[in-house]
Amino acid sequence: MTTLRIGLVLGGGGARGLAHFPVLEALDEMGVVPTAVAGASIGSIIGAGYCGELSGAEIREITTAIFRKRTDALGRMW
Repeated sequence: MTTLRIGLVLGGGGARGLAHFPVLEALDEMGVVPTAVAGASIGSIIGAGYCGELSGAEIREITTAIFRKRTDALGRMW
């Protein structure tokens, strides 16, 4: 029997990184655990959270809370 190993690559692009949430949530629902995760820019940040054992839903929740108020997010960046 062959063991299937899956790698996950997450792209960059600022707000486009939000498109990663449904993918992570789908992987969680299917019970698929990637053996390797790579990412660029926002994808690396999301990937780090995912490797840190946050679920896709938890990452979505945290990100939504941070960016809910735009002025708060801008204030944190400065």
